[in-house]
Amino acid sequence: MNIKDIFQFFSGLFLLVGATPAADQSAPRDFREVVYATVDGKPLALDVHMPGGVRHPPLIVFMQGGAWTTGNKTQYPAFLVQRGFAVASLDFRSSNDARFPADVYDIKAGIRFLRARAADYGYRRPAARP
Repeated sequence: MNIKDIFQFFSGLFLLVGATPAADQSAPRDFREVVYATVDGKPLALDVHMPGGVRHPPLIVFMQGGAWTTGNKTQYPAFLVQRGFAVASLDFRSSNDARFPADVYDIKAGIRFLRARAADYGYRRPAARP
């Protein structure tokens, strides 16, 4: 084996290592249908949308409009993710399903879940206390 063969071997090895990263941290990530609580047998879920290329982005907790009666967590402001924010969108019981303040309790449970799981998903831990 001459020096040229050795050089070609290591050049190919470096190309292989560079071509197959273990995880692309620059790509946006979505965690969907994460159950944060179960109430009366009904799972309550949230989605976490992480921006690409941002280390420990601030988290915005988003609740859809709909006068507490309609809407779901799939309606979230994607432009905030594009601008470097992590966005969590929560499902909660509507006022048609449960009396007030059930929706508030659901949202508080979601925020507690998000605070406890900040390290798991990679966003900054929310500072506000529910």
